[in-house]
Amino acid sequence: MAKDPKNNNQGDLLEDIKDELKEPEMWRVVLLNDDYTPRDFVVEILVSIFHKQPIEATKIMLDVHKKGRGMVGIYPYDIGRTKVAQVTQLARGTHAHRRVAGCYRKNSDSSKQCRER
Repeated sequence: MAKDPKNNNQGDLLEDIKDELKEPEMWRVVLLNDDYTPRDFVVEILVSIFHKQPIEATKIMLDVHKKGRGMVGIYPYDIGRTKVAQVTQLARGTHAHRRVAGCYRKNSDSSKQCRER
């Protein structure tokens, strides 16, 4: 089959696009403890927003209560940020407030970009 002179670089273009695609950076979503948020509310958001089973949600809630924080999951930045925003919005609409959730780089404890208060 003869090459079309108008599209002689088509293969190069496809190769360049494949080279640019990469896996998204992953972030840990962490719930932080405070003195105001009821335990039942924490379990409720873990079940409704993060789709955790009630037993797993209770375990994470106990980690938050006893250790000061509990890891909810690992997500791409945009998804983690959206979930943090959903938790914050729900918390502000109810009795819960303060340090509700944060996102941390998967391999770091710093929370420079994805944190709600």
